[in-house]
Amino acid sequence: MQQAKMITVKQPWAWAIIHGDPEKPHGRKDIENRSWDPRYTGTLLIHAGKSTDQRGYDKLAELGIPAPYDLEFGVILGSVELVDVVRGHPSPWANPHTRNWVLTEPTPATRLLEVRGNQGLLAPPPDWRRAFTDTDPETKTIFDLLASPIRAPRHVFK
Repeated sequence: MQQAKMITVKQPWAWAIIHGDPEKPHGRKDIENRSWDPRYTGTLLIHAGKSTDQRGYDKLAELGIPAPYDLEFGVILGSVELVDVVRGHPSPWANPHTRNWVLTEPTPATRLLEVRGNQGLLAPPPDWRRAFTDTDPETKTIFDLLASPIRAPRHVFK
């Protein structure tokens, strides 16, 4: 992942792009619909915006994909490869009235990196690669926090 751009996507669409349900046909969102052409192909970071879109939940239900209840907001969720921009893509995720950004190779982030989003195709923050590495011992992933035992303060046992 040398060169990259970032785009903010409302939830649950962002979750569906990176995670979705790989066990179901069309369980992962392989198309991002936009009214504009990014004039870019390559690595695209998926930033989960701070808002939700009910149409995303409706589409998940239509495709039989259980809606997640614990979505993340304001973080880089992962990356995909933006390989083409077309109209009329056959994917059930494609809107025939917009440009269909064809997304492949979803890669979940290994740590949740908080980033401020915005509209349009963005330059990612300088430290964006931290979202895909486990080398920073100071930064805990959500999985580290869930796996950590809860300990009582030492004075409780005196």
